[in-house]
Amino acid sequence: MKRELIIFDTETNGMRNCSVLSIACIKLLYDFEKDTLEKIGDYYRFYFREPKESPNQGALNVNGLYDYVIEEKRKNVTYPVHFSKDIESLKEFVGECKHFVAHNISFDRNFIPFRLKYQFCSMNENIEILKIPKGNSYKWPKLSELSDFYKVPFDNNNLHDSYYDTLILARVVYKMFKHPEAREKLLYFLEKNYVLKLLLFIVIYSINRVLIRWGDNFENCFKYTNEKH
Repeated sequence: MKRELIIFDTETNGMRNCSVLSIACIKLLYDFEKDTLEKIGDYYRFYFREPKESPNQGALNVNGLYDYVIEEKRKNVTYPVHFSKDIESLKEFVGECKHFVAHNISFDRNFIPFRLKYQFCSMNENIEILKIPKGNSYKWPKLSELSDFYKVPFDNNNLHDSYYDTLILARVVYKMFKHPEAREKLLYFLEKNYVLKLLLFIVIYSINRVLIRWGDNFENCFKYTNEKH
């Protein structure tokens, strides 16, 4: 059995109800039998803010996506100027994939205008693995902290570039398959669709068996009634 998964990241003009300035996706294929993870596609685009939307200086100070930077990144590209006009292209890239991974996915998914059926948050799922103390509990690990823990080299200067963050997370996911507890979490996530299909098959098969038996009993009863009369 094989399963596609998409690792993605967005860079935006704020925290909510604002423009996507950049999005990156890496599509991977996991082979359950061979226990291999293979890159099969990627997606990386830049967009200007929607008309009349003011720049959010706090966000731009983090991701560095000022207008002149986006203009430079968009040289020689033909895709739409705004993310809202480029959704069909993203859907085409996603295809039949139903499994999505992001770091703090509850943030990024808010900017994707279609359903992400199965979601895996590398931040939440690693809280109890990294166990970084914060007060009486553990903190949400940053992507850089995941990289340190799973021994994935990274450059702090490149963080908050959507493709770089996605690439680092893809490498983290690869290392997570080598960690017993993290591997269990990933396999449970990837097997969800398969388990649901299996359960549905069992239910349908059971119903069919019941109907067949009910039909046989009804036919036998009908024959018995005719014989008596």
